[in-house]
Amino acid sequence: MKMLEPPKNEEPMGFSRRSMTPGPSGSNQGVTLSWRDLSVYAVDRGSSNICKQIINNVRGVLKPGDLTAILGGSGAGKSSLMTALAYRTAPGVVVHGDIRVNGHPVESKYMKHHSGFMHQEDIFIGTMTVLEHLWFMARMKLDRRIATREVREKINGLLREVGLFERSGVRIGSGGDDKVLSGGEKKRLAFATELLTDPKILFLDEPTTGQDSNSAIVLISHLTAFANRGRTVLCTIHQPSSAIFDNFHRIILVADGRIAFAGTRDQALVFFSRQGYECPSNYNPADFLVATLAIAPRDEESCRRAAQRVCDAFLTSDSCKEMDVTLQLEVHISKAYHWKSDIFDDFKHPRWWTRLFWLTHRGFFQVLRDPSIEFIRILQKLVTPLCCHDGWIMLCWSSKYEPIGSSGSPRGPVYPRNREHVFPDVCHSLPFPSRITAVSQGKQGWHVLHTSLLYLQINIVVSWINCRACVLHDDNLLASRSQKYSPGIRTHSSRNDLHDECLHSLWMFLLGCVRDGSLGVGVSCAF
Repeated sequence: MKMLEPPKNEEPMGFSRRSMTPGPSGSNQGVTLSWRDLSVYAVDRGSSNICKQIINNVRGVLKPGDLTAILGGSGAGKSSLMTALAYRTAPGVVVHGDIRVNGHPVESKYMKHHSGFMHQEDIFIGTMTVLEHLWFMARMKLDRRIATREVREKINGLLREVGLFERSGVRIGSGGDDKVLSGGEKKRLAFATELLTDPKILFLDEPTTGQDSNSAIVLISHLTAFANRGRTVLCTIHQPSSAIFDNFHRIILVADGRIAFAGTRDQALVFFSRQGYECPSNYNPADFLVATLAIAPRDEESCRRAAQRVCDAFLTSDSCKEMDVTLQLEVHISKAYHWKSDIFDDFKHPRWWTRLFWLTHRGFFQVLRDPSIEFIRILQKLVTPLCCHDGWIMLCWSSKYEPIGSSGSPRGPVYPRNREHVFPDVCHSLPFPSRITAVSQGKQGWHVLHTSLLYLQINIVVSWINCRACVLHDDNLLASRSQKYSPGIRTHSSRNDLHDECLHSLWMFLLGCVRDGSLGVGVSCAF
């Protein structure tokens, strides 16, 4: 089944988002990312007054053209540092510090528009093909004035660049399908998704996790080529092989929330050698550096003291002094020209109805292409009227009075059936997660929803309309049909005219809207 053709553009051709990259020297110039006095705190969920410091007053600089890796043990603060620099921290995380681009302070609005962020988890819709996914993301992220022909050429070029052009018609898959992308191909697709906007800064969270050595090397080679185009690339990585480690231009070692080293690979080995930690000749340098700074569970105190000594020694090292000179130079150069961080205000976001079109389009395709979910939903709609009707009739037989729900009147069983269809979240006959499966599934679905709301900057109202539209056909129409032909109701419902049936379906839809709105208000009040 093919995707619908995208709506025609109303703006002239020849426009590209790349022409709006800030800087004094044109769009082809890269940017330097620097930070100082940066601290990250995590608020305790049990008490809002207690904060745990994750990153402790660090500073650093990333130059264009460099592929930089953040290394460290588990819990050292690698991901926290990178998400803070990318302005993509989770709720409950407080960031304090000075983050600059080309020596000028920037805010989250700039970083979210001019940087890409590749997540560790897959946030794809498994029923979509590679080409459909890129088309969807292009229409959600690119300037609305870009012509369709330009978008098509850009997508085809990216597919060829990452080696997925021959796999453009293959469904992404969720792991249980027969013909899906491999783990390495999914990582390359995620990489191509971030390259749609040609970001000046690219952040990647554990890009090689879950891949074999060959797939990891292929992805790192793509990152190296992207950095060589004058882009700033920063990634967190866990236990890289020697072949992968050799591809990084610079590394940042994090230990217990502090910077233990920042510089080139060779400088790192020399620095640790001066501290008394000599790397064996046949040993992986990355494993050696991480193991030296790791906190052993059985000897935490001594390991922390050793890591703190290394961090203190780095503050007086030549590499740190070189980094401080670069930080001062960036601030000095920035005063030579006037640069506005909101220069991207000329960027034209896709209109809300365009986003609604593509969101609903994607939702319908997931519903139509996932028969297992639809089978469960239809079965629920068909079984629920039977259960409600039988329970109501048994209640009538066990009572000494003849209630209104007897065979002489259909109004009795109509009420519980409407209740079960309209308020499943209250009555627990139809669990709430089953209503979301048409658009998202499980933990992966929540990642998709979170990304859509935050990183694609989709309005919550547009997302809600999309969810309602994708499940409207079975939630309301099928529910009303199952009520009409349920036992004890058919003789009475068959005499209703078309006008009454339309009003009944409309009434079901309105009650569903009221239900969703009430649930949203309740959740908002709870949090």
